[in-house]
Amino acid sequence: MEEESTISPKYKWVALSNTTLGVLMATINQSILIIALPVIFNGLKVNPLASGQSGLLLWVLMGFNIAMTIFLVTLGRLSDI
Repeated sequence: MEEESTISPKYKWVALSNTTLGVLMATINQSILIIALPVIFNGLKVNPLASGQSGLLLWVLMGFNIAMTIFLVTLGRLSDI
């Protein structure tokens, strides 16, 4: 006896469009950070391209990603409550 699928065919397209929209928003978010980096480094009075300073660029990028991840999970959980 085979069970019929109760999931409508539209569900796959909704899931795909939501995932695609999420990836698009993450890409836009990272693009905004890349554009804002010169202003961030001017505010910190640091030249990330000077010798020995290139690690700072990576720290800023990773710090932003970690902060966004923490806020996303925390605020997502709060919105579910």
